[in-house]
Amino acid sequence: MKKNEITLLGFMCICVCGLIAAFHLGGNAPSVALKTLASTCFFVLSLFHYKKMEQNLMAARFMIVAFFCSLCGDVLLALDRNNGMMFVSGVASFAAAHILFSVAFCKMKRFANTDAVTASALFIITLAILIFGGKFDYQGLFAVLVAYAAIISFMVANALSLRKSTMISKNAAKLIAVGAVLFLISDIILLYWLFGINMPPIVQSANWVFYYAAQACLAYSMSIK
Repeated sequence: MKKNEITLLGFMCICVCGLIAAFHLGGNAPSVALKTLASTCFFVLSLFHYKKMEQNLMAARFMIVAFFCSLCGDVLLALDRNNGMMFVSGVASFAAAHILFSVAFCKMKRFANTDAVTASALFIITLAILIFGGKFDYQGLFAVLVAYAAIISFMVANALSLRKSTMISKNAAKLIAVGAVLFLISDIILLYWLFGINMPPIVQSANWVFYYAAQACLAYSMSIK
């Protein structure tokens, strides 16, 4: 890992720590700014690694656009205050990111029937969490969340299937799989924070930790040959 990459990851970690601190201290404006900075870091990191995926440049391009959509989703969700249009737009941005990640992963390995089984199993699990996982107030957004669950389940299944790919290294495939699973966990935690009843603030902090760890794994995977 090069010095500028280490510096960028270090800065992202500092921003995430500052974000968590600002959130617990009740600072809204600093939280939005720090979240934007932290998210910009993983996007810039993906740009650093673009040319390192010389055998998968098309996949790299889709991943870069996916990181940008994630950045936009982060900003929109940070600005949202009432689960209104900002929230829906943020979810749409993340859905687009997951679709783009899925396309990128399909460029590295063709989607197979066994991957469809994995995606279906993940969707059933996430749907069960939505329905039976606790006391939620979905505020009329249940259908949106079900659609999002289907999209991220497909993305994670694609990521897990890369262990069989011959176009990327085993270490890169492992890092992508870890990143995708962390992404799914972060979204499940976010579900409880946004729609769960009487959730403690630590839930939001946990979401950020898992989320930025996921993005760091996905961005850094682009540099591994």
